Amino acid sequence: GMYFVEPETSEPGDRSTHSTFLATRYDYLRMSKAMLDDWQNDTCEGKYLKTIYERRIAKLRKKYDKTNAYTFGKSYGGQFHFDFGGFKDRKIFVLDGAYGQSILIDMDNFKIVAINGIHMNYNWHKIALSALK
Repeated sequence: GMYFVEPETSEPGDRSTHSTFLATRYDYLRMSKAMLDDWQNDTCEGKYLKTIYERRIAKLRKKYDKTNAYTFGKSYGGQFHFDFGGFKDRKIFVLDGAYGQSILIDMDNFKIVAINGIHMNYNWHKIALSALK
């Protein structure tokens, strides 16, 4: 299940200032599937995701590289990376996590790619993003 991560020095009532939570690989897949279903069925959550996409903000980076969503996505919003080279006008939501974890949700083609890495020593563009071609 999910729970928020608190430092060992936390006192009762303290709140984390991080957006980190722990979930199993199955939890991540369930969340991704729920997002895809909500998007397609135009539920309240689906409308919220569409608003995040519509209001995304350009990153205006000087250099984009293909090593992960953070460095390759041209925009972001609501913890997601968007707008990847080679995927013009595709509504792809990507979350980058620690140690090479990555979740890609292609809202247009109903595909999910989940990578449960323990390090970033892999070709993210080839394994993750290219799987959505």
